[in-house]
Amino acid sequence: MLLYKDGGPHARRGGTFEFKGVQTLEEVKELLSKGYFLTMEGVETGEDPEEAFSTPEFEDLIRQKDEPEDEPEDESEDGKENPEDDQEEESPFEED
Repeated sequence: MLLYKDGGPHARRGGTFEFKGVQTLEEVKELLSKGYFLTMEGVETGEDPEEAFSTPEFEDLIRQKDEPEDEPEDESEDGKENPEDDQEEESPFEED
């Protein structure tokens, strides 16, 4: 997802702007607090339109934040450690 800010090396719609890509809701919040906008219209008017906060991209970021982080899966089916895994295998050859 891209966010836009007034002034910068890119020219469009009679003005200049810069943009940055974000992948998390935290990055969006940080850039919004630094004067970035979700839309070019926001750059031009100083305020993003209400519908900018309900786009599929924005909703995906919100959904990602609400989903729990992946936890490592247990190797055993019951979630308990398998004590047999810790035992050393007996050698078929006896040592004297």
